[in-house]
Amino acid sequence: MRFDYETMLVRTVYTDMQGSTTDEKLAEWKPDRLFVIDDGVSATVVRFSERIRPRGCEAEIFSERPVRSTGFPWGDPARLGKESMDVESLIRNLGKNSIQVSELPDGGYRGIWRPKNSDKVRVEFDTKPEVGFNVVAIRVFNEGDEIPATATELTWKKSGDVWYVEQINKLQDYRRVKEPGPLTRTVFEYDKMDLNVEVDPRLFSLESIELPRGTRFLDRRRDAPHRILYYDGSGLTPQRQ
Repeated sequence: MRFDYETMLVRTVYTDMQGSTTDEKLAEWKPDRLFVIDDGVSATVVRFSERIRPRGCEAEIFSERPVRSTGFPWGDPARLGKESMDVESLIRNLGKNSIQVSELPDGGYRGIWRPKNSDKVRVEFDTKPEVGFNVVAIRVFNEGDEIPATATELTWKKSGDVWYVEQINKLQDYRRVKEPGPLTRTVFEYDKMDLNVEVDPRLFSLESIELPRGTRFLDRRRDAPHRILYYDGSGLTPQRQ
């Protein structure tokens, strides 16, 4: 995936030579280009920016997805429906008797359940027959609050026999919690979706990006044998280039 940010504001702490904080503010850290390469095992984030010295490029390797530093909240954009609410996995984990199901007045069903680790949270999801009974809405409520803390709407489209999420709209409201935060809205939409096409496997490797020789990689995986690696023109090595 390639990201072209309009802005990327990050709360930044500035320190002096002794390590004492001198300032803290929102600063612009927008890269010129950012790529995420996910091979199914790990995710590599590659940033290009004139501010990165001396190569103009740096990279990090993560085991978890999604990668929080990108600001992109979905780990598998090709399966947004299951990532947002996988009902089959939910039934296996909680048991079907843990989900209250009722019919909606305009057709479809609503399911209500509570997470195992928190009885103060209630989750609702709606399914509709016109989109193959896929989940079209998800709402998460905190105890005593009738306004959802998180509300997600999914728009589905069919290609052949396959349903996929064409657009996802997620609203997160952190204004009424113990430590209040912002109200945010995230929208992801496909301009075009081609299913079951042949994909060059090199797109899931470093070969898909023109990396400067000597680009430094920080390996953040827990079991990484080397924390710092360098691109030598064909692969990664712990030897500085």
